[in-house]
Amino acid sequence: MNRYTELDGIILKNSRLGEFHKGVRIFSPESGITEATAYGGYKPKSKIGPLVSPLSCGHFVLYHSPSARKPKIEDFSPEYTFLLIQSDIKKYYTVLTWFEVVMRTHGGGDSSSDLFYLLVSSMQLLEVAKEEEILYINVQFLLRFLNLMGFPPVSYFQKADYVVESNKLSAGIFKYLDYTLGLPASEAVHIRLGRKDAALLEQSVLSMVQTVLECRLNTLSGAFDIVRNSDEI
Repeated sequence: MNRYTELDGIILKNSRLGEFHKGVRIFSPESGITEATAYGGYKPKSKIGPLVSPLSCGHFVLYHSPSARKPKIEDFSPEYTFLLIQSDIKKYYTVLTWFEVVMRTHGGGDSSSDLFYLLVSSMQLLEVAKEEEILYINVQFLLRFLNLMGFPPVSYFQKADYVVESNKLSAGIFKYLDYTLGLPASEAVHIRLGRKDAALLEQSVLSMVQTVLECRLNTLSGAFDIVRNSDEI
């Protein structure tokens, strides 16, 4: 029996296991969310520990021991580390929200592969984005996430009982939704709205996401430590 598994994935979260071991939550297109362990990951001289941190994306080799509940990370080869996102608080905050959305849906279920590639491609756009582009990249990621989960935003916003009344959303916003959702995300993020409409759309999409998930997103409260450390997500 082959106890080794290889997969490509992105690290969503770390946690401390005992004194020195690092728990690693990996999101991959093949397996959705996988919990693995980097043994000795928090030791000062650990070679793999510093590599397996949130936002790192690359190739994993996992070893499945019959005596361990979680596989061991035998090797990790980073492909992307998204250093520009990590150094920009607004970009980093945006990605933490995306990670929480992914974890709340357990990797998107049957749509895990599509959600994985949406997440990574959106992070690649965000990595090189100017400040004024962050809102549009966030909106497009969330709109496409909702579509993947089976909640088309346009029809959802048109419901009279929705938390954001449809008459608050201008005709221009609905035209934006219809048009941009027919484009690749890399093109859609360059389509602009007026400042007030853009802010209202982002607020409305975030509200819709929380309605669909039936929870308040911790990251919208600025609770970085909750997102990093809570077992709830």
